[in-house]
Amino acid sequence: MKLFISLLMVFSLNQSIAAIPTVEGLFRNSSNREVTGEGIRISYSIEEQQNEILLQKTELESADKELEAEMLKQKIEPVFIKQSILIGEDGNSLQSIKYVYNSAEMKNTNLINFKFAPSYNAKIISEFDINKRVFESLKTMYLLNTSSIIGTLLREKGNGYKSNKDILDVEKIRLLERYKEYLIATKEDPDLREELSSPLNPTDLEERGKVLDLMKKSMYEKTNQVSLVKKKNLFRWKVDLGTIQAEFSNEDHRLKKFNLQNNGQVEVTTGDYILFDGLHELPKVIIFKGNNDRVYKIRVISLKHYQTYKKTFSRELKSLSKIEKEVKENGVSFKEHPLIL
Repeated sequence: MKLFISLLMVFSLNQSIAAIPTVEGLFRNSSNREVTGEGIRISYSIEEQQNEILLQKTELESADKELEAEMLKQKIEPVFIKQSILIGEDGNSLQSIKYVYNSAEMKNTNLINFKFAPSYNAKIISEFDINKRVFESLKTMYLLNTSSIIGTLLREKGNGYKSNKDILDVEKIRLLERYKEYLIATKEDPDLREELSSPLNPTDLEERGKVLDLMKKSMYEKTNQVSLVKKKNLFRWKVDLGTIQAEFSNEDHRLKKFNLQNNGQVEVTTGDYILFDGLHELPKVIIFKGNNDRVYKIRVISLKHYQTYKKTFSRELKSLSKIEKEVKENGVSFKEHPLIL
């Protein structure tokens, strides 16, 4: 079995060196180190930016300066978030605790909100607010190197999104499955090698030619959803799903831009990527423009992965009721935020 998997990886690697990446492959944050531990802790800030377009809209809609002043009053103050994520044994089920602060010190005296999601995946996928859903979906892509959550968004909001499973070359998969059966059988009984011919090297010349042609083909059927485009002096991979457009860097497949049309336009632009724990990288700054034209700067402060995290997460859960009591005694009112799920 290990030999079959190794061979399959070699076949895929040889064909992917010069191949066009898939949509799902691009949205897996593949330049990052694989996640193998039980937990992740990230801290970041969200600060609303002045949007000149929004100001212009306000001025056009009304010359009332009081209205403009009121809009500026509604500008959301910067918030600072700590988030703990517990990863299930299957690698997919997630639990999340978020702590929201009004100060970079991020102490209990600065806590203005906290949220516990016993099924973080389901909460994101079922979220109605498109801004929150896009932000959280992209965050899980970055933190977990998975496209499972953002894939549901691409399928629901994009046009014709197909996962890797949807575009696998079925004929080639069947051939490799037959080869796997051949390897298992000949390992159990080596004498069978004299009776059986390898599915990858049939004795019939015509059949052998067909197999060679099939093995030269990509593991995935071609689609028109990914193309290489030139932006100034740089090449980028462009994803076109109609209502969803995205751009990734050429060699390392880092997300650079993400646009979604949904009752307005959600736009995400990423800055330079940096290593936070020596192994995992994230964009230092993300600019997020919601479909309400409000613009936010998300700045990653810290990131840490933990091999064991269940006990730590359990202690955090037990302390939530105590934290809530302390916050109420401090007279701090809990506040919602447009990007915090």
